[in-house]
Amino acid sequence: MAVKGNQKRLEKAFNNYFRMEMLQNFEGSSYSTQEEGHGRKETRVALVNEDLSVLGDIAYDWPELKVMGIVASVRQVGDIPAHDISIRYYISSKKLDAKTLLESSRSHWSIEVQLHWKLDVGMNEDACRIRRDEAGENFAAIRHIALNLLNADKSFKAGLKRKRTRAGRNNSYLAGVLMGQGAS
Repeated sequence: MAVKGNQKRLEKAFNNYFRMEMLQNFEGSSYSTQEEGHGRKETRVALVNEDLSVLGDIAYDWPELKVMGIVASVRQVGDIPAHDISIRYYISSKKLDAKTLLESSRSHWSIEVQLHWKLDVGMNEDACRIRRDEAGENFAAIRHIALNLLNADKSFKAGLKRKRTRAGRNNSYLAGVLMGQGAS
Protein backbone atom coordinates (compact mmCIF):
# COMPACT_ATOMS: atom_id res chain seq x y z
CA MET A 1 0.00 0.00 0.00
CA ALA A 2 1.31 3.41 -0.92
CA VAL A 3 1.73 5.83 1.98
CA LYS A 4 0.21 9.17 1.05
CA GLY A 5 -0.89 12.34 2.75
CA ASN A 6 -4.01 10.71 4.17
CA GLN A 7 -1.77 8.83 6.65
CA LYS A 8 -0.08 11.85 8.23
CA ARG A 9 1.64 10.06 11.14
CA LEU A 10 2.90 7.24 8.95
CA GLU A 11 4.16 9.66 6.32
CA LYS A 12 5.91 11.71 9.01
CA ALA A 13 7.58 8.57 10.41
CA PHE A 14 8.89 7.73 6.93
CA ASN A 15 10.12 11.30 6.45
CA ASN A 16 11.98 11.11 9.77
CA TYR A 17 13.49 7.73 8.87
CA PHE A 18 14.53 8.28 5.25
CA ARG A 19 17.83 9.93 4.38
CA MET A 20 19.18 10.45 0.84
CA GLU A 21 22.41 8.63 1.82
CA MET A 22 20.36 5.44 2.11
CA LEU A 23 20.17 5.30 -1.69
CA GLN A 24 23.94 4.73 -1.78
CA ASN A 25 24.43 2.66 1.38
CA PHE A 26 21.55 0.65 2.80
CA GLU A 27 21.67 -2.29 5.23
CA GLY A 28 18.39 -3.94 4.18
CA SER A 29 17.18 -5.30 0.85
CA SER A 30 17.86 -2.96 -2.08
CA TYR A 31 17.43 -3.17 -5.82
CA SER A 32 17.93 -0.69 -8.65
CA THR A 33 17.19 -0.48 -12.36
CA GLN A 34 18.21 1.93 -15.08
CA GLU A 35 16.35 2.44 -18.34
CA GLU A 36 17.26 4.58 -21.32
CA GLY A 37 15.02 5.66 -24.14
CA HIS A 38 13.48 8.64 -25.90
CA GLY A 39 16.41 10.86 -24.91
CA ARG A 40 16.11 10.26 -21.19
CA LYS A 41 17.58 7.98 -18.56
CA GLU A 42 15.57 6.87 -15.54
CA THR A 43 17.10 5.27 -12.49
CA ARG A 44 14.89 3.62 -9.87
CA VAL A 45 16.01 2.39 -6.46
CA ALA A 46 13.91 0.34 -4.04
CA LEU A 47 14.74 -0.19 -0.39
CA VAL A 48 12.92 -2.59 1.94
CA ASN A 49 13.27 -2.60 5.71
CA GLU A 50 11.91 -5.36 7.94
CA ASP A 51 12.85 -3.53 11.16
CA LEU A 52 9.59 -1.74 11.89
CA SER A 53 10.82 -0.29 15.17
CA VAL A 54 11.80 2.84 13.23
CA LEU A 55 8.06 3.56 12.90
CA GLY A 56 7.68 3.69 16.67
CA ASP A 57 4.21 3.04 18.07
CA ILE A 58 2.64 3.60 14.63
CA ALA A 59 3.56 0.00 13.76
CA TYR A 60 0.89 -1.12 16.26
CA ASP A 61 -1.76 0.58 14.14
CA TRP A 62 -0.90 -1.92 11.41
CA PRO A 63 -0.84 -5.35 13.14
CA GLU A 64 -0.22 -7.34 9.94
CA LEU A 65 2.62 -5.09 8.76
CA LYS A 66 5.75 -7.01 7.68
CA VAL A 67 7.90 -4.51 5.77
CA MET A 68 8.24 -0.85 4.89
CA GLY A 69 9.62 0.22 1.55
CA ILE A 70 10.93 3.24 -0.28
CA VAL A 71 11.07 3.72 -4.05
CA ALA A 72 13.13 6.58 -5.46
CA SER A 73 13.11 7.62 -9.12
CA VAL A 74 15.56 9.95 -10.82
CA ARG A 75 15.00 11.10 -14.41
CA GLN A 76 17.72 12.67 -16.52
CA VAL A 77 16.77 14.24 -19.85
CA GLY A 78 19.57 14.48 -22.40
CA ASP A 79 22.87 15.73 -21.04
CA ILE A 80 21.25 17.92 -18.40
CA PRO A 81 22.07 16.62 -14.90
CA ALA A 82 19.09 15.20 -13.04
CA HIS A 83 17.71 17.57 -10.44
CA ASP A 84 14.32 16.05 -9.56
CA ILE A 85 13.98 12.95 -7.45
CA SER A 86 10.65 11.31 -6.73
CA ILE A 87 10.35 9.45 -3.42
CA ARG A 88 7.39 7.18 -2.65
CA TYR A 89 6.78 5.23 0.55
CA TYR A 90 5.09 1.83 0.90
CA ILE A 91 4.01 -0.57 3.61
CA SER A 92 3.18 -4.22 3.09
CA SER A 93 1.60 -7.07 5.02
CA LYS A 94 3.53 -9.42 2.74
CA LYS A 95 7.19 -10.05 3.36
CA LEU A 96 8.81 -8.99 0.11
CA ASP A 97 12.22 -8.00 -1.17
CA ALA A 98 13.25 -4.75 -2.87
CA LYS A 99 13.02 -6.17 -6.40
CA THR A 100 9.43 -7.30 -5.84
CA LEU A 101 8.52 -3.92 -4.34
CA LEU A 102 9.97 -2.06 -7.33
CA GLU A 103 8.21 -4.31 -9.85
CA SER A 104 4.91 -4.08 -7.96
CA SER A 105 5.05 -0.30 -7.68
CA ARG A 106 5.84 -0.01 -11.40
CA SER A 107 2.97 -2.27 -12.46
CA HIS A 108 0.55 -0.48 -10.12
CA TRP A 109 1.41 2.95 -11.53
CA SER A 110 1.25 1.61 -15.08
CA ILE A 111 -2.30 0.40 -14.53
CA GLU A 112 -3.32 3.60 -12.77
CA VAL A 113 -1.85 5.79 -15.50
CA GLN A 114 -3.60 3.78 -18.23
CA LEU A 115 -6.92 3.99 -16.40
CA HIS A 116 -6.54 7.73 -15.78
CA TRP A 117 -5.63 8.30 -19.42
CA LYS A 118 -8.74 6.42 -20.59
CA LEU A 119 -10.95 8.31 -18.16
CA ASP A 120 -9.45 11.66 -19.10
CA VAL A 121 -9.14 11.28 -22.86
CA GLY A 122 -12.05 8.92 -23.54
CA MET A 123 -14.50 10.12 -20.92
CA ASN A 124 -13.39 13.78 -20.44
CA GLU A 125 -13.17 13.25 -16.68
CA ASP A 126 -10.78 16.15 -16.04
CA ALA A 127 -13.19 18.54 -17.77
CA CYS A 128 -15.98 17.68 -15.35
CA ARG A 129 -16.78 20.63 -13.07
CA ILE A 130 -19.36 18.95 -10.85
CA ARG A 131 -18.50 19.92 -7.26
CA ARG A 132 -21.75 19.71 -5.30
CA ASP A 133 -21.82 17.29 -2.34
CA GLU A 134 -21.16 13.74 -3.53
CA ALA A 135 -22.20 14.38 -7.13
CA GLY A 136 -18.61 14.32 -8.37
CA GLU A 137 -17.99 10.90 -6.80
CA ASN A 138 -21.30 9.60 -8.15
CA PHE A 139 -20.46 10.71 -11.68
CA ALA A 140 -16.97 9.20 -11.36
CA ALA A 141 -18.58 5.86 -10.49
CA ILE A 142 -20.92 6.15 -13.49
CA ARG A 143 -17.95 6.95 -15.76
CA HIS A 144 -16.12 3.85 -14.48
CA ILE A 145 -19.16 1.68 -15.20
CA ALA A 146 -19.52 3.19 -18.69
CA LEU A 147 -15.79 2.70 -19.34
CA ASN A 148 -16.00 -0.97 -18.34
CA LEU A 149 -19.10 -1.56 -20.48
CA LEU A 150 -17.57 0.13 -23.53
CA ASN A 151 -14.26 -1.72 -23.08
CA ALA A 152 -16.14 -5.03 -22.89
CA ASP A 153 -18.05 -4.34 -26.12
CA LYS A 154 -16.44 -6.13 -29.06
CA SER A 155 -19.24 -5.62 -31.60
CA PHE A 156 -17.81 -2.29 -32.79
CA LYS A 157 -14.08 -2.13 -33.46
CA ALA A 158 -13.23 1.43 -32.45
CA GLY A 159 -11.65 3.49 -29.74
CA LEU A 160 -13.38 4.56 -26.58
CA LYS A 161 -14.34 8.02 -27.88
CA ARG A 162 -15.98 6.61 -31.02
CA LYS A 163 -17.81 3.94 -29.02
CA ARG A 164 -19.07 6.59 -26.61
CA THR A 165 -20.21 8.82 -29.48
CA ARG A 166 -21.95 5.90 -31.21
CA ALA A 167 -23.72 4.92 -27.97
CA GLY A 168 -24.97 8.51 -27.67
CA ARG A 169 -26.34 8.53 -31.22
CA ASN A 170 -27.50 4.95 -31.74
CA ASN A 171 -30.04 3.57 -29.25
CA SER A 172 -29.74 -0.04 -30.45
CA TYR A 173 -25.95 0.06 -30.02
CA LEU A 174 -26.40 1.63 -26.55
CA ALA A 175 -28.89 -1.10 -25.59
CA GLY A 176 -26.42 -3.78 -26.74
CA VAL A 177 -23.62 -2.22 -24.69
CA LEU A 178 -25.82 -1.94 -21.59
CA MET A 179 -26.96 -5.57 -21.92
CA GLY A 180 -23.45 -6.79 -22.60
CA GLN A 181 -24.44 -8.32 -25.94
CA GLY A 182 -21.26 -7.13 -27.64
CA ALA A 183 -19.01 -8.63 -24.96
CA SER A 184 -16.95 -11.61 -25.95
